[in-house]
Amino acid sequence: MNANFLPNQDQSFDIKRHLLTTGLILAGLVIYMQFFYKPQQPAPVAQPVASLTDTTSVAPAVAQTPATATTASAVDSALMLPPLQMSNDEVDVTLSPSTGTIDAMLLRNYLRADTPLAIPLFADFPGQGAFKSTFKGMQIPAATVAQTQKNIVCVNRQYGDFETTETFTLSDSFQIQYKVEIRHSRNAAQPLVLPDFSISTGPVQPELYLSHDKAYGTVHMITAAGEDDVIANCSCDDDESDFMQTFPAGKKYSWFATQNKYCAAIMKSETPFDSLTPSRFQRRGADGKDFWVADVAGVWTGMVIPANGVLERTATLYAGPKLLEKIEQFEPEFINAMHLSYFSWFEFLARIVLRILLWIHTSVIANYGIAIILITLAIKAAFWHLQTKATKSMRKMQTIQPQMKEIREKYADNKQLQSEKMMELYRTEGVNPVGGCLPLLLQMPIYIALFAALNGSVELRQVPFLWINDLTQPDCIATIFSFPIHPLILVQTLLMIFQQMLTPSTGDNTQKYMMYLMPVMILFFFYNMPAGLTLYMTISSIPQIIQQWIMLKHK
Repeated sequence: MNANFLPNQDQSFDIKRHLLTTGLILAGLVIYMQFFYKPQQPAPVAQPVASLTDTTSVAPAVAQTPATATTASAVDSALMLPPLQMSNDEVDVTLSPSTGTIDAMLLRNYLRADTPLAIPLFADFPGQGAFKSTFKGMQIPAATVAQTQKNIVCVNRQYGDFETTETFTLSDSFQIQYKVEIRHSRNAAQPLVLPDFSISTGPVQPELYLSHDKAYGTVHMITAAGEDDVIANCSCDDDESDFMQTFPAGKKYSWFATQNKYCAAIMKSETPFDSLTPSRFQRRGADGKDFWVADVAGVWTGMVIPANGVLERTATLYAGPKLLEKIEQFEPEFINAMHLSYFSWFEFLARIVLRILLWIHTSVIANYGIAIILITLAIKAAFWHLQTKATKSMRKMQTIQPQMKEIREKYADNKQLQSEKMMELYRTEGVNPVGGCLPLLLQMPIYIALFAALNGSVELRQVPFLWINDLTQPDCIATIFSFPIHPLILVQTLLMIFQQMLTPSTGDNTQKYMMYLMPVMILFFFYNMPAGLTLYMTISSIPQIIQQWIMLKHK
């Protein structure tokens, strides 16, 4: 077989060589930023980070009586009440009446990566879970409880001058509705000013420690949106000054969240929160490494119980997997902060790709593996004509190499005139000197977006395909001397080598080494990547080879 369908000229692959070099650099940068770059972590501390700021209650222009603190203990073991259970088809919830927190939220249909056990949100932090509510400067008094229905729990507390009734209602999904009613403990003819009141999302650990998923481009963030819908993010590894700068005092927030790559705890309320109080603490994982755990509380300030009246506040928590459809129904703005891609400018494209993938799965075929194949082939088909034109453009560039060489030699002392003559030659011959680069430049953002969507989508988690047990894990079929065998990336490497064999060679050894360096880099960097990614990469190589073969036959 004659693979040299282009003339063999010294200059024939100048553009391709530069393009390959640029591709290698860009691929290395993306891989490094996506998987290896980590912000510098601050020194470990034993205590939670202090609140962002102390906010001052704004007093209404009426006579008021300040609330007095109760002397009840917050964690007196003698006052501890047994936990209560709520459940639906998605979650099993454990509520601690004594602390008023969701101490465990087992995601029934989402298992840990290494064991057949449900993922346990908040379970490692008793008393620190979701809906932890506090009045500033006041201890949590003893509670009385009434479970009026299977998934509705009411918790009553006496705070001296006032009393509260907290109602927790589990919906049919990953949502829990919260309502607190605050009323006078005794007959009161005057309004009562309350201390600042806060409720928290509960801590969400990094996926490596929560669900035991390997951290391919990990996400561990505190996220919030103000009333202006401007979304702010802060890494849980950042220090207190970063929290204070990201979530400044004096700004109201409509929702806030803690999240890792696959799960999120999102709190929202119709009554905007007057400030946020992020906090974090450090734990040591089973691997012996320290890691940060963070949550965030929304604070209502300046609350006043009217004379002989009741003050009410409501909030809703979504705690579970970052499923695009369910989160969009709960809080559409959070979609803009899912962090599918490490690079924010690819986030929008990644969401579009994910929506297309989900549509194929829902409307065309209910198999994510085949959906990945279809979307890969669709992208290749969309760029087929452009790639063909680019190849023809490169071929035409070869035919004018003698004229280009003559111009360079004739006008070697006059670069400006040399350039003008080159452009005149391009116009005469109808050649675009960058035509070979255009397809790659246009496809690169789409490929990176598809890469991010497949890497960050929880929808692919635990989804099998052929011999693959989980599209978010490597497709290991065996282990030889402790070395895992992943066939997809091995097949991809062989296909890339075969494609290089079809590519004409100029006889330049340096160029040959560069041409074969790409498959080696791909094998090295992507060997332990999720199977969804390597499936896409392997399938995408097949149309490229077919197209190149067709060009060989019709040269």
